[in-house]
Amino acid sequence: MDKKDKAAHFDVIKENNKRLIRNLVRKYGAIGKAELAGYSSLSVPTVAAALYELVEAKMVLEQEGKSNGGRPGSIYTLNPNYAQTACMAILEDRLIIQVFDYCGTLLESAMITINQNITPLELEMIRLDFKQKYINLKIVVLGIPGIATTDGMIIHLPHMPHLQGTNIKKLLSSRLDIEVFIENDINAIAMSEIEHWSNFAHIIWTQGCIGSAIILEGNLIRGIHGSAGELEFICNEDKGKLDCLQKGALTLACALDLPLIAISGEDVTSQDAQVLTDYLTTHLASYCRPEIVYVPNEQSLYLKGLWQIALAHLTK
Repeated sequence: MDKKDKAAHFDVIKENNKRLIRNLVRKYGAIGKAELAGYSSLSVPTVAAALYELVEAKMVLEQEGKSNGGRPGSIYTLNPNYAQTACMAILEDRLIIQVFDYCGTLLESAMITINQNITPLELEMIRLDFKQKYINLKIVVLGIPGIATTDGMIIHLPHMPHLQGTNIKKLLSSRLDIEVFIENDINAIAMSEIEHWSNFAHIIWTQGCIGSAIILEGNLIRGIHGSAGELEFICNEDKGKLDCLQKGALTLACALDLPLIAISGEDVTSQDAQVLTDYLTTHLASYCRPEIVYVPNEQSLYLKGLWQIALAHLTK
């Protein structure tokens, strides 16, 4: 390895150490060097070097700790003002926005009434208003009831025709130092549930439309075009809630052999879960029949999932 390669290798190690220490500070809150060394398995001098750079970058704050008779050691915490994150969830007629500081503390929750004819410019103006209010806004995570490509192009959002076909990521990140990430609403809901289940599908019924998200081995399955789980394409001739839930659950169970399927959405109840369980009992053998779980409050899971997406990028 020549000098240039050695230097690059050293830089990678140094960045990895800083990331590890920063994330441990996030996890444990106010913490000292010795504790960080223990949790990270790094030496105290290595931890001290990482902390020095994190403090210089203003990601981490250094404070004087309590004295036990000698010179008090330093305690380190995240700097809440280093960056702010906005999670924006598009619903049928509302835009819910939650703004968090760098520590994950909720700074503001707002609800804005929108209609199906909302334009990209109107969405941009909302973003600008929040950027002016929160000058350290660095990340925006936008949830949509549709499909977007990884580069931010909305390719399926038929009930909001002016947004469909628009590169929202490019629009919202233009001119300002903001990273923008777009996620499907049901995907965000399922991602918030990974801490409970690692192999499952979540089916949602809203406004006469059905969709789902698929999680396998703790990972979201997107499909080649980002449209995995779009059950509306196989239920487009079924208008009733139960008909769609039954067809969707049976399709997912047969194709993926899942241990669990969660259901939620407009007018969906725990009784529907029992009806769906009975339906699958008559159509599937016991060894390949998933458990059906009713999940209420999908809106809170939607918002939680968007924050977890933001957190994943904050901890990179």
